[in-house]
Amino acid sequence: MRTSFAGAFIVVVSIAGTAGAQVAAYARDVHAAWTALYAGDAAKAKTLLESCPENLRRWEWRQAMAFASAGEKPKAKAPPPSGSTVTISFHPSLPRLAFGAPDGKVYIWDVRENASIGSAWAVAGCTNHAEPAAKCGVLHAIFSGDGRTLVTGADDGTVCVFDAATLKPRIEMRELPGTIMSMSVNADATLVCAVTTGGNAVVWDSKEGKQLANLGKTLTFGQPVTFLPDGVHVVTGGLSGADLYIARTGAKERHVCSTAPYSMALAVSPDSSRIAIGCRGSVTKAAFVFGMDKGEQIWLLPHPKGISGVAFTEDGARLLTACVDQRVRVFDTSNGQELAWLEAPSATRTVAMSADATCVAWSSAAGVEFVTTEAAPAAH
Repeated sequence: MRTSFAGAFIVVVSIAGTAGAQVAAYARDVHAAWTALYAGDAAKAKTLLESCPENLRRWEWRQAMAFASAGEKPKAKAPPPSGSTVTISFHPSLPRLAFGAPDGKVYIWDVRENASIGSAWAVAGCTNHAEPAAKCGVLHAIFSGDGRTLVTGADDGTVCVFDAATLKPRIEMRELPGTIMSMSVNADATLVCAVTTGGNAVVWDSKEGKQLANLGKTLTFGQPVTFLPDGVHVVTGGLSGADLYIARTGAKERHVCSTAPYSMALAVSPDSSRIAIGCRGSVTKAAFVFGMDKGEQIWLLPHPKGISGVAFTEDGARLLTACVDQRVRVFDTSNGQELAWLEAPSATRTVAMSADATCVAWSSAAGVEFVTTEAAPAAH
């Protein structure tokens, strides 16, 4: 007896094709809803959103529906102490956003209540528990993966490590002159990688405050760095794509990709399978998504201007980009389609989404802004 699987194959392909078409239609309708919102037509936006399948609704749907239900255009909140900053960070389990400010302090902000939780000096001399003699801007603020530690980087080249609950400084590190242009912290905040204006990417042991490795000087205008979720490896960007290093030793393992020149922003997906790269060169103005192991290009996401920030959501299903054209965009990582966008008063520099997908925050020359919505309903 002969058995044929042709019919089953056709059914599987048909189901897959139907699912793909449904996802594409969802992206089209949600994007159209955001267009309607910015045009001031909340009723049209709500009609479009109500037609979207419930199983596909994520942050971009919930946030748009919140604006549509309120009958208003998308509008962000802005913490009063904020100013231009480069790296912002959400607490992993609490509705808290950390950011630096031009006044020399780091702030922790409650995004639900839109109120300050606390602040601390984060420039040279901060461990003296007194107002520093010289003040400058704090450009980076990053929570550790467990939320217990907060690490900052300042315009004077100072890296400070704080107890995130009390904002008491634990240690202050400053071994290279110049502004901290880019910074990343591994999951437990035991390692910090910072890049100065000179292009040197330095790895510190944050508990002992000593330099462990110098990854070299490859880009003099802000080489981006990011740790992998394993806390062992760090990726650097630059003029020729991205490179992977062992953080503690500074040993280069391999070149990740070469087809994303002028890499100005990096993000690794939570499962470490993909890397997103934002470019700001005179020719390439796009966000790329590559496979982390083989470096194959998965998506090319063109933008009208250069990219300053990229971030994956906690589940890896969405990619956020911060563009110089004053927009934050949200893409579906399964098909590369743009789903939503948020407008800023000036060129955006960085972007982040909270772990529970209820808040998106970004920074521009005008300062830090954020929008909030309700959490997704629990699965039954």
